[in-house]
Amino acid sequence: MDQNNFTKINDEFVMKNEPIIRSSLNQFKKIDNYEDVLQEARIWSMEAKVSWNKKKSKWSTYLYNYVSWKYRNYAKKEKTKGRDPKKYGIQEIEFDDIKDAIHDSVFEIKIDERIFCNSILDMIENKKNRDIVKLHLMGFTYKAIGEKYDVSHTTINTIYLREINDLKEKMKEIK
Repeated sequence: MDQNNFTKINDEFVMKNEPIIRSSLNQFKKIDNYEDVLQEARIWSMEAKVSWNKKKSKWSTYLYNYVSWKYRNYAKKEKTKGRDPKKYGIQEIEFDDIKDAIHDSVFEIKIDERIFCNSILDMIENKKNRDIVKLHLMGFTYKAIGEKYDVSHTTINTIYLREINDLKEKMKEIK
């Protein structure tokens, strides 16, 4: 199949599904740059075509929901553009800044009414987990830390809480 036929088939597909695409977008009250979003939605319809499983749902329902879901994610990203990162708890930091902060700072953590410093945090055996705990104690958000380690903020939260609880248990053993 040559490029012209491929383009023609895709154009026909998009035009055939245009009413569903528009209907899905019309459920949202105000869309800035409607034509740009509509163009994105046409691309999303091509993505939906690939991921659709006809055994699980009807095409029109799937496309409607897929475009809605993609638009919500798109709108969320657009909404956060241009915000002051510090105001919303997003730390704009370089990895070298993180390394310097981890190794040059004295960290204090309050656990069970006691204050401990680096020597206690060194009890965390996994270096990555230790660094995550230190960064969070310095005030970095789970989201900012997660972006640097390429994991979700919920994973960072889980690691942090697990390590703090492990430290608490180790401190009970020391008593």
